[in-house]
Amino acid sequence: MVRLLVGHGADIEKRDRIHESSPLDLASEESERLPCLITLLDLGADVNSRDKHGKTPLLHALASSDGLTVHNTENIRLLLERGTTADS
Repeated sequence: MVRLLVGHGADIEKRDRIHESSPLDLASEESERLPCLITLLDLGADVNSRDKHGKTPLLHALASSDGLTVHNTENIRLLLERGTTADS
């Protein structure tokens, strides 16, 4: 679906009006969204972009953890492999 939308002109960097989150931010938050995360990265989404609070997709992925257990390990690993920096 993402490829279809982008193929018809959708902007992969378009941010929502409230939090200014990008599709990549939202895809990074849940492990079930890994296929979407991969597709967005393959299409060139900016792995180090920041929302209006300064959060990167990596921080969105880490925020889904509960303080005891790290969730989204595959999403986190993928973001790191694709060039996000740990200090972002």
